[in-house]
Amino acid sequence: MKIRYVIALTLSLLVAGCDNAPKFDGSSQESLRYSGEKVVESLSDAKKEELKSAILDTLSYYDAQAIINNDSSYSSDKMRLVILNGKTAEQIISEADSYREKKEQLLKKHQLN
Repeated sequence: MKIRYVIALTLSLLVAGCDNAPKFDGSSQESLRYSGEKVVESLSDAKKEELKSAILDTLSYYDAQAIINNDSSYSSDKMRLVILNGKTAEQIISEADSYREKKEQLLKKHQLN
């Protein structure tokens, strides 16, 4: 019984500790810039490149949406704050694959490869 308690306590502490990763603040451009510096400074060079690629690919999807729908409200300039707000580098990197797939499907649907 004690072992289960210790394991449960250890897991809960680990999960609580995971939330300390720096997050992007999309409340304004200035906040995003400042928080982005904090997010990036804790990353290795390889992770920085991975994050950069993930952000570019994610924003590229929204640019494609804007062009296809002829609606500038989808543009990456307008969506950047919303997309990155409250997310860690790891969250953005892991979500980028789905945006890459969505963009590929969008381009296939509209035959814009």
